[in-house]
Amino acid sequence: MFVEEDELERNKQLLDLRTSVLEAEEERLKGKPTMSISEARKALDKRRD
Repeated sequence: MFVEEDELERNKQLLDLRTSVLEAEEERLKGKPTMSISEARKALDKRRD
């Protein structure tokens, strides 16, 4: 079975995203500080300026 290179890259990106989400959830469960969606948006807006 052959898989297109684009599909491999997409799958890698999805796995990377899942890893990031799981790491964030693990930190949240351990009680590490989190930020709300509105706080995240404000931080992102500051980074863009």
